[in-house]
Amino acid sequence: MYAWSLTDLLHFVGCFNLDPNRVLDVILESFERRIDQTALFLPLLEAYANDRETLCHILGFKFHFYQVFSFPLSHNFFA
Repeated sequence: MYAWSLTDLLHFVGCFNLDPNRVLDVILESFERRIDQTALFLPLLEAYANDRETLCHILGFKFHFYQVFSFPLSHNFFA
């Protein structure tokens, strides 16, 4: 279905000197917007964020950010 792989994604992270944590944040934001695409995002998250502690820190930061700045959470955030 999708022609790219985790290797390709990691190549882009290295090639463009992207922050891996920010890439993870973008993946999570994309998943939030397209919650119906679990077949794509769950395997991607399992492969990319194999360190659960990092994933917990990113999610905690997102919740804290929404709380401190009073941004409304999308209904998909808790789906």
